[in-house]
Amino acid sequence: MNTSKQLDNLVLDAMEPFEWTASRPFEFSFLAGQRVKLSDIGAKALKKRVLEEVEAGFRPEAEKELQTTGIIMRMQAGNILRLPALLPVYVLSLGPVLAVVNGQTGRVAVSREKEEKVLSWLIEPTLLTLLVGGLLALWEPYVGLMSMVVFGLIFFTAFSDGRGEEWRRVIFKTKKSRAERVQSKLTVTEGENTIEDTTPQAVFTEPVNGETVPVKIAFYPPGRIFKTLLLLLVFNFLPAILAFPLDIEGTADYSYLAVWLVLSVPASLIFWVAVGRIRVYNHPILHRVFPDGKLERVKSDQDRNVSFFTRLKEFKELAACGPILFILGVSFFMLVGTIAAILIPE
Repeated sequence: MNTSKQLDNLVLDAMEPFEWTASRPFEFSFLAGQRVKLSDIGAKALKKRVLEEVEAGFRPEAEKELQTTGIIMRMQAGNILRLPALLPVYVLSLGPVLAVVNGQTGRVAVSREKEEKVLSWLIEPTLLTLLVGGLLALWEPYVGLMSMVVFGLIFFTAFSDGRGEEWRRVIFKTKKSRAERVQSKLTVTEGENTIEDTTPQAVFTEPVNGETVPVKIAFYPPGRIFKTLLLLLVFNFLPAILAFPLDIEGTADYSYLAVWLVLSVPASLIFWVAVGRIRVYNHPILHRVFPDGKLERVKSDQDRNVSFFTRLKEFKELAACGPILFILGVSFFMLVGTIAAILIPE
């Protein structure tokens, strides 16, 4: 942890780690010909820096595990132990640009004071909008274009709900490396035989059988993806599936399925955005992590305590909504009409 007011702690943190096994007791001779930054921040400022560094180090792993950038993190710290150490760092500051080099490993980190807006959340609504427009454009290009406008507004509004503007400090850094000097020649090797980073890894925990245990979280494992796609296929081809066993004479015309697809495809995507994604994130797939690294599928106590009657109550509350009842009624009418059109073609 950098404790100098004049140096940017997050940039310095990006060029770590150091090899602490090579540390030695302090001697004043180390200061000969060197510029040294001494600790000049108070306890309150130090605690703030500690929390900022922990959040910056933990956030990428949390976003990767939770598969979203919309994470609100609240950090806490207890008693902080100060143990001063002098570490070799080369610093180059040019206006808003700060570059630092790890004097032990040669790893470089560069940053500007300017922050950049996070726009990665736009990917999912953009893909959904293009998917709807592309599917309907196969039937009629004009319909596909208009649907992209309408459903684009729906998807971008839904995905932006609850999101404030996200700004991030962008820090560029090289790979972990190791530097070795032989006489006057300095060799820096990236990605090979690097110093082991001893920073503790983030661990997610969940209550399982009354005990808080470490877990790995997954939202879209292959099994869940397959199940979701299967349900979507069944829903979108439901008239054809129901009509097939009733087609005794073999005269069915399945081209009338297009009438149902005009409703079912957009409805599937809207339902996924409004309900499906929320349930996925509310009920992740958990695997307990044992000390030897083995994984075991488990259920959180929160999911285990959700009874059938609780789910039935949720469904009744959803069904009590006027627009939902209207959509269900229209869907049932179109389902019956499409089956009839398939079985009794003109």
